[in-house]
Amino acid sequence: MRNLKITLQLIKIEFLSRIMYKNAIAMSIITDLLLVVMQYSLWKAIYSYNELAILDFSKMFSYVVLVQILANSYPSDVSGRIANLVKSGDISLKLLNPFPFVGQVFIESIGNTIFKLCMLNIPLYIIYFVYGVKLSLINFLYFILLYALSYVFYFFFEVIFGLFSFYTGSVWGLKNFKYVILLLLSGKAIPLNFYPRVLRKILDFLPFKYMFYSPVMSLVENTQGGIEAVLIQAVSIVLIFLLFNVMYRNVIRVLCIQGG
Repeated sequence: MRNLKITLQLIKIEFLSRIMYKNAIAMSIITDLLLVVMQYSLWKAIYSYNELAILDFSKMFSYVVLVQILANSYPSDVSGRIANLVKSGDISLKLLNPFPFVGQVFIESIGNTIFKLCMLNIPLYIIYFVYGVKLSLINFLYFILLYALSYVFYFFFEVIFGLFSFYTGSVWGLKNFKYVILLLLSGKAIPLNFYPRVLRKILDFLPFKYMFYSPVMSLVENTQGGIEAVLIQAVSIVLIFLLFNVMYRNVIRVLCIQGG
């Protein structure tokens, strides 16, 4: 019960800290709308020249909007947060806190995600429900399941990149590398249907396509990927958690040896 109260309090603090910056909220909303308009114009021009057989335009635009909604809600700033704590030296205070450090970061990420889902994404919800394809309840529940699993994987993926800052002092270059991986392998830039078959076969066994492509396509195409997608994500979470544990223990040991 005490841990639950602490968790809810940390989520509340993170939510309130985000909502204070009204100008930043407005700029984020404007940026999202500009990105959607830009992609709408791009795909509209492509489809006016040649109607693509892979997806019709309404489904393609629905895909664009849903990807933007997911991109906003994932904990994409965790590695940067950890790097800033390491750079400022505040990481020592965080580690001395009786509440586990990674647990703190995860709960803060949840608070940030709730803020984005409740505030930043409202215009995107409106756009989708006006212009997007209709949703099926069963597929929406499947979408939520894949999203929840992907969220956990994404979080530990970010934490691992953040832990590299203990060795490098900065994750600027690694963040760019991470961004390119997710952009190309997850379907964030374009649906993976457009990729060569050989590459699609390889991506089927990697966790990245289940972050954006699979959950979004389950809604856009009104289909389910089956239990295979869930199992791959579950195994990926176990593997990345084991990798995180090894790195985290090594980082703490190095920090203690250096007197941190």
